[in-house]
Amino acid sequence: MKIKSALIALAAVTMLSPSASALSCMRPDIAQTMESAKAADEVYYILVGMFTSAPVPKTLKSNDPNAPQNGIGSHTAEAWFDGRILSNDARYDNPVTRLPVDVAVSCAGPWCGSVPANGREVIAFVKVRTGQPMLLEAGACPDKVHMADKVKISKLRDCFDKECQSAVDPRFDRR
Repeated sequence: MKIKSALIALAAVTMLSPSASALSCMRPDIAQTMESAKAADEVYYILVGMFTSAPVPKTLKSNDPNAPQNGIGSHTAEAWFDGRILSNDARYDNPVTRLPVDVAVSCAGPWCGSVPANGREVIAFVKVRTGQPMLLEAGACPDKVHMADKVKISKLRDCFDKECQSAVDPRFDRR
């Protein structure tokens, strides 16, 4: 009887273990993203506005527990941006319409990033590429896209020429 109970328990643990694992992302902090972009070798622009993209075709879901949950996996999607390129002074923001942006969606195991939702105002840090559309990196733990609000935009404007102070306590930052 004990062997039968042990086998049932082992089977239950085996079946539940893939779904019990979860991706643990730190809450995105716009100050950290700004400082990371300023420290990068590449040039980043900060976009404030909305993305539009075509729907990504779904593929069949896999039985592999490490396959992407959305069934798509890493890919690059075409998107267009309407809004403005942020500067340290609102008078110098550059309005843009239908600006082409490639969105590099990457995955960490079964968790994947995504293209920002159509029609939702965001702040996006995009990499400038010579002769190509700008690039937005959308990983499983999103740090390059933030929901737009006046407080975040004001904070970014203040951070262009000085160090941006993070709201995250460094003792708890696992990055």
